[in-house]
Amino acid sequence: WNVYKRGSVTMQGLVELRSFLEEREGYSLIAWVKHFDLNGDLKVSREEFQAGLKSMGADCNESMMSLFDELDVDGNGELGLEAIDKGQTKIWQEFRHWITDKYENADALVSGLLGSKDTRIGVEDFSESLLNEGWRRGCEA
Repeated sequence: WNVYKRGSVTMQGLVELRSFLEEREGYSLIAWVKHFDLNGDLKVSREEFQAGLKSMGADCNESMMSLFDELDVDGNGELGLEAIDKGQTKIWQEFRHWITDKYENADALVSGLLGSKDTRIGVEDFSESLLNEGWRRGCEA
């Protein structure tokens, strides 16, 4: 990835990273959840970032890892999704708040989304269930 700095953030590298994630998974949020933030703590270390890129088939060269360092503006060795995609971060935050406001526990969530369907549903059925339950953002299947 090419390195072009705008302030303290490598803008061209960030654009290329986001494009790569979207090309592979459709949305950077999906890539983040499936490949990077595997433990769900909403942040990734340098090692998790490298492992996520590798799992998506990227060649983890020094340029990619330099991008991590540039995006880690507070120097704590971790990134949140907001460092890569603020729009997807907002949807993810809103979704998590909506879920916790709407359902009192995991059983209520599963019952609300699955209804009388089998215990496994596809992406389209999941999106339809979310819409039926009142979610109005980010249901693209």
